Amino acid sequence: MSDDRRSETTNVIVQAKEAGEAHVENVPVSVLQAIYHEVTGKTEKLSRYYSDNYIFEFDDLAQLIQKFGQQLEHYSVIGPTISVRVTHQNRESVTYSSWEKFLGYDSSRVEPVTEIYVRINFAIKLPTVTKHQNYTIGIRCQSLIAEALDDEDDYAPFIARRNSLWAEIEYVDYLVARAFIGIVEEWQSGVRKMEGISIPSKAIFSSYRIRMFGPFTMLLPAFGLCWFLIDRFMVPVGAAMTFGDFAIWGLGLAAILVFSYGISLVCGDYIGDNLVKISCLSAIRLNRGDQSAFKEFGKRRSKYKTLLGFSVTGFLVPLLVSVAAGLLLDRYF
Repeated sequence: MSDDRRSETTNVIVQAKEAGEAHVENVPVSVLQAIYHEVTGKTEKLSRYYSDNYIFEFDDLAQLIQKFGQQLEHYSVIGPTISVRVTHQNRESVTYSSWEKFLGYDSSRVEPVTEIYVRINFAIKLPTVTKHQNYTIGIRCQSLIAEALDDEDDYAPFIARRNSLWAEIEYVDYLVARAFIGIVEEWQSGVRKMEGISIPSKAIFSSYRIRMFGPFTMLLPAFGLCWFLIDRFMVPVGAAMTFGDFAIWGLGLAAILVFSYGISLVCGDYIGDNLVKISCLSAIRLNRGDQSAFKEFGKRRSKYKTLLGFSVTGFLVPLLVSVAAGLLLDRYF
């Protein structure tokens, strides 16, 4: 089989034990792929993954099925057969054996949908081959909103697998497979996306560093303030200071360091734990439960945005206090 799968024809060397070699030129790639499939019985797979924060609705799925149908009109085709599996937040799955049956989905259900899996099977006959070839397309749409609300205490696992859309085709002819994957590429670009902040998964998994190193980083300006106080007030009168003076100064400096570390630790923990909760996630809107989950997620994002704003401010308090105190003391004392 030709390495350049995009070329239309290739040259082949046929070897036989008794007849030797024979050179065959300009063999269509589709013929070679058909021969390979006929001899080995194997098919190949082509996959695409997307991580945008889609809002999948029924009309989007209907449009995708329509696009596939229009593409199949270019071939001599057997089928297609379409099945749709809908998985809900309570782990209940309902499989519809045809698209027509899926049209009767109960939109009054109160359990949010976490996943929709569409499977399309068909067989097409290309002009250069004599037999129909089987193809299977799988499209998986995921609602990370529904899963995140189901486990509010730990969003990170859902962000880690931010592939909200997955498409795979099991094929014989690569050019045919690319045509159908191209339909998914075009379709997903037109699906509406949630507007707002989207935190990259790498940033989510790096947020633990805020908890680990944030407090120590904020100690640096506190140490700077302590050093400024010692250099400005203690060193000039060091010989005249009593044990009580040293004790008071020691307690005061220790209080500055403890305050800075404590505030930064608490706020850093909160930021690290909840940074992901202001990020947009993908959603499915098929039933009444989906609509409620969508609104609930929006409210929680707004709440965490406010709380994280206070936390960031609190995280920076030691730095701001240290700088302001140093400037004031340097100016008036």
